[in-house]
Amino acid sequence: MTSAATRPTLLLVDDSTEVLEQASAYLEHQGYRVVCVADAFDALAVMREQKPHLVILDIQMPFEGDAVARLLDRFHSTPLIYYSAVDDSVGEALARKSKNASFVPKGTGLRALAREIAGRLIAEAEIIPPRGPS
Repeated sequence: MTSAATRPTLLLVDDSTEVLEQASAYLEHQGYRVVCVADAFDALAVMREQKPHLVILDIQMPFEGDAVARLLDRFHSTPLIYYSAVDDSVGEALARKSKNASFVPKGTGLRALAREIAGRLIAEAEIIPPRGPS
């Protein structure tokens, strides 16, 4: 197993405790280091402190995820994945507006999210994702 220092760090931002618990457990099992934040506003502070390799952001939250994504676009080059239950067309449109974002509907499950994370890490930063269990 890789050490925490060499595992890619993900920032998971969602106001649902259930989503944070389930997604972080799954992604940690896949070999990622996951930092969870339940408030989109606090995500910006964590971005500065933790410097994650990738941000996973729910769109439908107090202080909308879209507003945080716009701030990330302006101040950070960190890849962003919208992981939300919004209509696919809404999520895809928001991802297209952002210079460094993609969209994974929550209904597609955590395996689809993990595939998108791995693909983005490879494409964006040439980071090799950990080999987690299948």
